[in-house]
Amino acid sequence: MKRFSLYTIAIGLFAMTGSAFAADMPLLTKAPPPPVWSWTGFYVGGNVGYSWASNSTTMTNTTTTSLTRIDDADTPNPIFTPLGTTVGPAATGSGNLGLPGWLGGIQGGYNWQINSLVLGLEGDIQANGESGSTTLCDTAGCPIGSGIGTETLKMPWFGTLRVRVGYTPAARWLVYATGGLAVAEIKDSLTEGPVGGGAGGTSINLDTTRAGYAVGGGVETAITDHWSLKLEYLYMNFGTVSGTGTGSPATTTTGNCAFCAPPRILESITTQTTTGISTRVSDNIVRVGVNYRFGP
Repeated sequence: MKRFSLYTIAIGLFAMTGSAFAADMPLLTKAPPPPVWSWTGFYVGGNVGYSWASNSTTMTNTTTTSLTRIDDADTPNPIFTPLGTTVGPAATGSGNLGLPGWLGGIQGGYNWQINSLVLGLEGDIQANGESGSTTLCDTAGCPIGSGIGTETLKMPWFGTLRVRVGYTPAARWLVYATGGLAVAEIKDSLTEGPVGGGAGGTSINLDTTRAGYAVGGGVETAITDHWSLKLEYLYMNFGTVSGTGTGSPATTTTGNCAFCAPPRILESITTQTTTGISTRVSDNIVRVGVNYRFGP
């Protein structure tokens, strides 16, 4: 009987000790999986790049000749009918105008990733050093008396607002196409005059803000959870920019012997040249950039 009681007491003590030991042991649970990295979120960044283009430009000169009769006092004589105004045929010259230069700016946007598909909206604004010039002549060979001009084209700044559609072929890599609105300030100037010098020179200065379109594509890779690098190409087109200018008139007066008896009648001949330019403005851009993505 005493032996049975001792066994009972020993079993009870062992059970109590085991329960206390088990309570002190840490619980073993399965670690949660690491979060899946995603392109989703807002981002901002900066970029630098280079641009070039080959734009066609045309210069057109039209000469207007006015012939009237005046008396000795240099006033129109109502007795005689003016001989009228004649517009000569247009003289046209064309060439290519480059637009090279360095650029830099900032961008920002939002990405939304769905499985391997990434949709986004991005805007950017760029300071631009692009500038190009060319020489135009309205007659082949530029003989004496023909019109010759120097045109300069600049784009001080531009900005775009584009959608991006991308695909992630591997973790933290993004290949995308992009397209949308482009806006730019365009300055186009022309200084023109006759070959060999003389009166009739024309100056045209255009400064306009134009809307166009931008299309392109690029590749972006995340180098940390928040930072990424990108390489991008854009083609922009702003249509045709055109303007006109009128040169100073040149007047010559000659005697008309049919009216030599007093009051002497003279013929006054005035010539004036109107110059027009028309330039197709497009651009090619390659730039590298860095983005900071907000979010987990």
